[in-house]
Amino acid sequence: APAPAPVYVPVPAAPARTSTPPPPKVKLADPKKFTGKAGDVDKFIRTIDSRFRIRSYASYTDYEKVQVFASFLAYPADDWHDSICTSRPALLNSYKLYVEAFQSHYQSATHQQDLLGKLDKLCQIGTAADYVACFVALADQARIDEISRREKFFRGLKAEIRHGLSLQVLPTAPFEQICQVAISVDYARSEERRVGKECRSRWSP
Repeated sequence: APAPAPVYVPVPAAPARTSTPPPPKVKLADPKKFTGKAGDVDKFIRTIDSRFRIRSYASYTDYEKVQVFASFLAYPADDWHDSICTSRPALLNSYKLYVEAFQSHYQSATHQQDLLGKLDKLCQIGTAADYVACFVALADQARIDEISRREKFFRGLKAEIRHGLSLQVLPTAPFEQICQVAISVDYARSEERRVGKECRSRWSP
């Protein structure tokens, strides 16, 4: 008898391999360049730090992170980076210390700007002696020069005291002398008002 024909059993096809798609690349918009405005310091640091949490930046060395940070500094803030390269080059290899130095520098600048803002708004309300005390305290903290002290001091005086002062001392006189004369002029004005008030009350019916 003839041998039976072989029976072919179909082998199920192996399932097609599906490759896992690579994670989508996150593209961040370039941050606005930092120009040295003290109020933008914290936001700028947060924006730069967020870039280094992205996978494509994860392998960056500290030196490379510093270079990325510095690439978004514009004039005059980039002058600060240049000074670090010259005076403290070791910071270029420590992103943490570099950012701390950056923050410290501009926090000091913020404090000085606050002091200068207070000086610009300071005006004589009471006596000249009180005004001098407040002004000198702020001016010393802000470390402003002699010319700036005189200009800001004159601007904050009462108009009548400023006028009397201009008649007795030159605007270029030493600041201490200007303060002393301002107090003297203010005292003389207050005495005139006191005497005038007494005379009016004495002769009033």
